[in-house]
Amino acid sequence: MKKWEELSRKEISKQYLWQHDKIHYKSPKTGKESHYDLLICPDWINIIPITKNQEVIMVKQFRPGANGITLEFPAGAVDTGEDPKDAATRELQEETGSAINEPILIGKTHPNPAFIANTLWCYVCEDAEINGDQNLDQSEEIEVLLVPIEEIDQMILNGAITHSLTIASWYFYKMYRSEKS
Repeated sequence: MKKWEELSRKEISKQYLWQHDKIHYKSPKTGKESHYDLLICPDWINIIPITKNQEVIMVKQFRPGANGITLEFPAGAVDTGEDPKDAATRELQEETGSAINEPILIGKTHPNPAFIANTLWCYVCEDAEINGDQNLDQSEEIEVLLVPIEEIDQMILNGAITHSLTIASWYFYKMYRSEKS
């Protein structure tokens, strides 16, 4: 299989967190042409901060796409020119007031490559500690929770955790733990 040829691209809209482009592609196999809508978003990080007591530092916040409150790992956008690892450390401190040792990359994925252009970088940090104040963005209201690590699987299964990027990050964490064992 070969990558399709991009024939043209037009910016439709540019917003704070994304840009909407209309792209005209041609299939190298059939020669057929198609138009696609693409959302270009900044890369994103999720970090799984685990305390010495084997609790996961998680956050609750309102999410417009769910029209409700979600429980998730601390996360956020990677700023232009920022290393994802640095973004993980920054976002964790901003959202939870936590200090961490070196975050460890445990995986990366494309959240929805059908029409979104970005990468999710997943990190873990063991021995995380809440030792400061939150430094939230203007539009953020975040409640910080400590969740026993052994409860995460059940919380995903019973629908208490529904954020797909949190669930993907948890999968990477479980693979990371099984490789360390």
